Amino acid sequence: MSDVDAKDCSPILWSSPDPETAAWLARLAQVVIPEAHVIGFGDGAREPDDPVVYCECDGSWWCGRYVGAIRFEGRMLRIRPRFGMAALEQWIEHALNLTFTEVSGELDDHDAFLPQLLARLWSRALVTAGRHGLPALRQDTMHHGPMLRGRLDVQRTVRERVAGRPGLSSVQRSRSLENAVVQAIVAGYAALRRWVGNAQLGKVISERAQDLVDHMLSAMPLTAGPPLQGEIDRVRYTPITAGYHTAVRLSMRIARHRGLFHETTPDGGATGVLLDVAEIWELFVIACLRAAHPEFDVLHGTHDVEANDWLLTSESGNKTLGWLKPDALLRLPDGVLIVDAKYKSLRPRGDRPHGVEREDLYQVGAYLSRFANDGGEALLVYPADGDASPPEVVAEGPWRFGSGQRLGFVALPTDAETAVDLLRRRACGGG
Repeated sequence: MSDVDAKDCSPILWSSPDPETAAWLARLAQVVIPEAHVIGFGDGAREPDDPVVYCECDGSWWCGRYVGAIRFEGRMLRIRPRFGMAALEQWIEHALNLTFTEVSGELDDHDAFLPQLLARLWSRALVTAGRHGLPALRQDTMHHGPMLRGRLDVQRTVRERVAGRPGLSSVQRSRSLENAVVQAIVAGYAALRRWVGNAQLGKVISERAQDLVDHMLSAMPLTAGPPLQGEIDRVRYTPITAGYHTAVRLSMRIARHRGLFHETTPDGGATGVLLDVAEIWELFVIACLRAAHPEFDVLHGTHDVEANDWLLTSESGNKTLGWLKPDALLRLPDGVLIVDAKYKSLRPRGDRPHGVEREDLYQVGAYLSRFANDGGEALLVYPADGDASPPEVVAEGPWRFGSGQRLGFVALPTDAETAVDLLRRRACGGG
């Protein structure tokens, strides 16, 4: 049976009706839990996961908002970005300040991109964490002998002497690289080496990251495997090693996704890695906003406390309902600008004749009621589909709520330079 190639947020097409493939997709949809395969880009909470694949009422199968590869029952579902790999790379480069190099080898462009992206993210997280040095953690080592080494352990010394063993028991505290933090990072590195190849990985990660790993490998073998989650949870970071928390979390996720392309699990489950394009689009839009308006603070609702709040509060003041966290808030001289990124199409469909989902309108209305009572407007930002004419809701905008607050729809170009220019003009009241 052949693999299935598709694009995100698009119907899965095949040359002729294939009941066997449809049945396979149905089983995959039941088995695959996106959370177990998605590797995120930020520390904040992600949007609730959508299905990887789903069946519409007319019987057609669609892919959700993810790109990547999932292997299940000996077949692979390969989901490519609908705007092309170059556009996705540019979004990630602009949002996360990463650069990509060409990686030669047996993998095709799409398959090479995923492990290279993960290697870049891992390298950046490790270098950021290692600014103050290696993650040598304090460990207590017990000694018993004629010489005192460290702090005297009185109770143990007494027990040893009662048992007929003369000498002194002591506890020596020292820093060591033989710990769960190093083990997790080395396990992530080992997985990346297998995916990218040792020679190619050296071209993808930075020299500083490789230097840090080389020091860690002197204390932890490459074959050690990832530590247990309980060992990670027991780690007590110091102010110097606190930065390794992010690197460890990413390393553990990479190490757990051992079957990126070619392995299967003993229980016949699905393996693979997915990227949430909706999250990448959100980060790209926020990065473009910051580039368009460097003179203003662009607050990210998922990360900045000032940019999220509750829709309702009980009269007693003890309870809250409806957590509101718009993607971005800009406090402009004439009021608040609320920006929410939507990785969706504005093309009309049967369930949304104007191209806009009703839930998104209710959501942005709630944002305006909470954050823009004293004046402001909102923008819903969608990726431009490349159509010759703009969607109706874009061309007829801006729109107004009954309260008088304005809502604009933006079909944002997928290249960063044009996107920044358009957001600069739109936030300043231009077209």
